[in-house]
Amino acid sequence: MSVTAVHSFGDWAVTTGPTCVDEGEETRVCAGCPETETRPAAATGVHSYGETGDERFTCTVCQQVDAERKAAAEAADRAAADRAAAEAVIEKINAIGEVKYTDESKAEIDAARAAYNDLTQTQKALVENCGVLETAESRYAELKAAAETPTDPANPTAPTDPDRPSGGNGRCKWCGKGHTANFLQRIVGIWHTILFFWAHLFGLR
Repeated sequence: MSVTAVHSFGDWAVTTGPTCVDEGEETRVCAGCPETETRPAAATGVHSYGETGDERFTCTVCQQVDAERKAAAEAADRAAADRAAAEAVIEKINAIGEVKYTDESKAEIDAARAAYNDLTQTQKALVENCGVLETAESRYAELKAAAETPTDPANPTAPTDPDRPSGGNGRCKWCGKGHTANFLQRIVGIWHTILFFWAHLFGLR
């Protein structure tokens, strides 16, 4: 008389994990003997993605590209690039510091302006201190205008020469004429003084 064995199998356990596209395998073992049973484990259909680069939108298992994830990643990359470009210009503007009528100050202002002009409209909108640049440009223009404005009544086309002897009105205190500070004209000034002295001396006699 034959006896049909009745197995007492345990729970199914995953022996080969399924992926997004491939089936896996599950196995269970009889509690009373080494008999085992296997069955396929259905593919998950769930893709795996990374955190950087193309892996943000490309499945690391099947290499399928998710269009929505790709668009989002590219938008994030553009936003990061825009922010980085704007930050570089912000630093150039902050480096201007106190505006002076010097070549160094002018160079810093021009460099910041050139960098700002190279930005896209989106990037320009991220430069919070653009007003600082505009103020610096205005201030430099004021300093330049003040330095180049004629202030000598005797010579209205040139600024006052600080080295000229003056009686308080921009003219020579001896003869009333306007002299510049070069050597030859200073000699002329001396002759004016000598002639002025002798004219008064002989006039008194």
